[in-house]
Amino acid sequence: MKNLKVLLLSMLVVGFLMTVSSCQKNPTSPTEDIFNSTEFQLPVTDNTPSDIQDATETSEFMMLPPEGYSNDDCQFMGWNGSRDGRDGGRFGDMRNGRGQRLHLGIILRKLNLKQEQIDAIKILLREHMDCVRTAMQRLRESERAILQAANQERRAIMQQAKDEGWTREQLKAALQALAQRTREALKNNPVREEVCLEIKDCTKTLLDGIEALLTPEQLVIWQEWRGKLPDKPCGQNEG
Repeated sequence: MKNLKVLLLSMLVVGFLMTVSSCQKNPTSPTEDIFNSTEFQLPVTDNTPSDIQDATETSEFMMLPPEGYSNDDCQFMGWNGSRDGRDGGRFGDMRNGRGQRLHLGIILRKLNLKQEQIDAIKILLREHMDCVRTAMQRLRESERAILQAANQERRAIMQQAKDEGWTREQLKAALQALAQRTREALKNNPVREEVCLEIKDCTKTLLDGIEALLTPEQLVIWQEWRGKLPDKPCGQNEG
């Protein structure tokens, strides 16, 4: 009996030690990967022209974001209205994923960066965000000027329709033609290509800045990755 008790006690001790060892080798909380953070994700860099809500007898043209952008992307690129036309309202249900988006975490986690390098990269990323935001704001301002001109023309059409006694069909056709001309003006807006080039410069400044922080060993990995990045000419942007 005494031997049986000793055997059972020994088994309990061995089981306890195996459990402790197992817990130490397999922690329940995996180490957090800081490079998964959206802090290392570049903003959408797309110069797609704004859409518009058509003018009517009772309402002017209004700027709208094109379909396909997320709400956050719309706000970053300067669209403050809503798809239903109520200025300041919510954008509604949009598909995410339109535009060019790059997450630097893919490459940064491979470089074995020191903390001071990571901190410096975060500063460069914030500067890049400001650079892109400024360019997008310039594009939106140029589009607002186009819409302002279109609304002035709308008011002239409304006055002409009143003076000459147009039918509702004649007025509707004139406003539809104005809407088409306005969309063409937004698509052919020369500021779109200028802003595309500005954003390319923003991105080049960011990548060059990161490159300057790297050691020779890190630089080999970085340059191989950077050399594979696509470069879409600005003249090929679709509206």
